[in-house]
Amino acid sequence: MSLCARIQPRVDLLKQVLEPEVELIESQCDAKEMALEWVVEEGVPEISCDVGLLRIAFSNLLRNAIKYGREQGIIRIRLALEGNSVEIVVWNQGPGFPDSERTNLFHKFTRLDDPDLKKEKGTGIGLYSTWRIMQLHRGRVRAQSKQGEWAEFILTLPVGEQEPLPREAED
Repeated sequence: MSLCARIQPRVDLLKQVLEPEVELIESQCDAKEMALEWVVEEGVPEISCDVGLLRIAFSNLLRNAIKYGREQGIIRIRLALEGNSVEIVVWNQGPGFPDSERTNLFHKFTRLDDPDLKKEKGTGIGLYSTWRIMQLHRGRVRAQSKQGEWAEFILTLPVGEQEPLPREAED
């Protein structure tokens, strides 16, 4: 996948990335009777980023939270400043994933070998794309879970002016 980041200065993550994507999926949350909770901490600065790519990364996490989340469950979105980074966290109630599978989450075309997760259709490309987008932003994505209860995905982005990493050849 060949990606190129077009970094813009002074992006308000809440207004330009998170809220527009949540608006697009609200009907899917309603269909599964899921509650959407926001935790937006004060003092989160504007950052330099590619708005379009970050919306894709966040949307991938949000759509997975709905797809794999428990009906009538909770999805929690958190935006916070952690040291010299901004974190966007998507947490959901649901089957989670086994700790032994965590290292496979972000591999291209990989789906976890778990019957609860394989019930849902998927390509195995969304989390890989999210991982690539975070690389281009000099950030990272990580995940944690308590199998059978919840899953959480965290996007971490550096604060300050960022130059995008050079465009890389397709994998």
